[in-house]
Amino acid sequence: MLIRLLVVAGVALAVWALSGSLRRYVANARTPERFDATDGSAGLAKAEASAMLVTFSGPYCLECEEVLPRLQAASAAHAVPLRVIDIKRSPELAAKYDVRLTPTTFVVGSGGAVHAGWLGTPPEGAVEEALAAVAV
Repeated sequence: MLIRLLVVAGVALAVWALSGSLRRYVANARTPERFDATDGSAGLAKAEASAMLVTFSGPYCLECEEVLPRLQAASAAHAVPLRVIDIKRSPELAAKYDVRLTPTTFVVGSGGAVHAGWLGTPPEGAVEEALAAVAV
């Protein structure tokens, strides 16, 4: 019985330490200042994209699957292209933009300037608000 209690306590301590480091990462993570419009697009020229919505996803990310319909709806409502970048298929882009957590979502304005970004699921209405500000 004592051994089981020690194992449970050890696991609880490990989970607590990991969650603390993840909270520190999220609190200190920075959104990139610029996003290259040709990254993650199938031949889209820079001049064609005045604004876009970009999300980094992973093959085993359930949260990504849950937020994708909301991002698609926001993209369609503001007539802005949505780029879904799989970090397993494009690890160089994940490294370039320092993406370590999925979903990571950016609202990119004209010229590639990143106007807003979220680690994890964006708050309700935040994507729409950011797209309204950049999609002219």
